[in-house]
Amino acid sequence: RAPHPADAALTVRLAGLLGPLVEDHDEVLLPLAVRTHADHLLVREAAELALESGADGAPRPVRTRYYREFPYAPPPPPGGYRERAEPADFSDWLRGALMYESQVRGMFRDARPFARVLARRTGAPRRCTWTSWERDAA
Repeated sequence: RAPHPADAALTVRLAGLLGPLVEDHDEVLLPLAVRTHADHLLVREAAELALESGADGAPRPVRTRYYREFPYAPPPPPGGYRERAEPADFSDWLRGALMYESQVRGMFRDARPFARVLARRTGAPRRCTWTSWERDAA
């Protein structure tokens, strides 16, 4: 789903704010944003715009990786992207995810069912895996 045309100016403004934040980084993680969350898509597009060039106009040598938003239904792996699976510490992941209290309560009522779904999605506790994607080189 594309952002609303009225958001174009906001995307440019956000890109201007994000640019200095990514100047000195060699890797940036962005939401894959392939479902209906317009705010996720707006952030993704603004960050991609910010990464296109630095203050001097030259392309930024930043590796961009994308992650699927949890707990939303996982979309199919995107075409034109290379998957990267890495071991992850489930307890750290769960602790960070539980900071989104309103989403946990709103979607799962409390932490216990949320933790079960996250464990299923990540392969925990046996082998917890965090998956991200990078665009294939053109």
